[in-house]
Amino acid sequence: MTTENIHVAMVQETKLTDKSKDFSTPGYTLVREDRKRDKGGGLAFLVKDTIPFHTNNIPNNIKNNQDVELQSISIVGIKDNITINNVYIPPVSSCQNGPNLPLQDILSFTAGNKHTITGGDFNAHHANWFSKGEEDARGRKLADEISDCDLGILNEDLDTR
Repeated sequence: MTTENIHVAMVQETKLTDKSKDFSTPGYTLVREDRKRDKGGGLAFLVKDTIPFHTNNIPNNIKNNQDVELQSISIVGIKDNITINNVYIPPVSSCQNGPNLPLQDILSFTAGNKHTITGGDFNAHHANWFSKGEEDARGRKLADEISDCDLGILNEDLDTR
């Protein structure tokens, strides 16, 4: 991460638990959000030590959804804060609500802050983000939600999986 000058890294499916030790990445602050209910899932940010930030509270409608994991930070000390959201949604086969997810809730979580990046593993396949998997219902719904909001997709034309 130092070689590539990465300032903030998002990790999904850390599979860390409250019994896992924090790992050390010199020059970075680790912010973990472990899954509480079973193995798998989990989120983490690695933020360069020189970058001031704070964690953001997650609304209860998202926090209490067993099919969604969301972690959020805001980079501070600049003219406008930059909010970064880290999302993990398990495959449809592992979700209690199947493909029915509160995607609009996730995407609008920071509505009003035009300086927001939302990334993660949505387990959604669509041509808009060069998914190797066949386009699916969740991918179509996510693509529709993105096009209905004031959002754009960033991808360097690289296949995702």
